[in-house]
Amino acid sequence: MKAVILAFWNPVGRHYCTPDGSPGREQGDFKLSLRPLKYLYGHIPARDFGPRALKAVRQLMVEGYEHPEYGPQ
Repeated sequence: MKAVILAFWNPVGRHYCTPDGSPGREQGDFKLSLRPLKYLYGHIPARDFGPRALKAVRQLMVEGYEHPEYGPQ
């Protein structure tokens, strides 16, 4: 899944920026939105990610969790 996240992120970094080229607010929003996906499934191949995995990511976002690096989410 890390490859999919990176493929998504590259255009985000180019498109969502302020007129002076610095990161726009949307980049931070995307980063926070992708964090639970990477936390749960960043280590698996994208082909193994299915509807149950998506449901698990959604549930984690609703319930919240303790991220080892970033604390309570």
